[in-house]
Amino acid sequence: MLQKRMVNMPPALLIGIQVLLGVIAGALGIILATPLTAAAMVMIRMWYVQDVLGDSDAAIDRSPETTSLRGDKR
Repeated sequence: MLQKRMVNMPPALLIGIQVLLGVIAGALGIILATPLTAAAMVMIRMWYVQDVLGDSDAAIDRSPETTSLRGDKR
């Protein structure tokens, strides 16, 4: 639940990835499951949702004092 709030990652997705990587790579897969999943989600949002679909509202952080994923001021 803490990870869901921190990186907005569904718990079922994370558990599924942990099981999959645990079977494939063992303990190292379980340890790296969360950071790899978070990085993959950011890349999917940047490359597919924003660039291909053109949905600029799908930014990770929506606070006005931060920048968007591309580095320009929001």
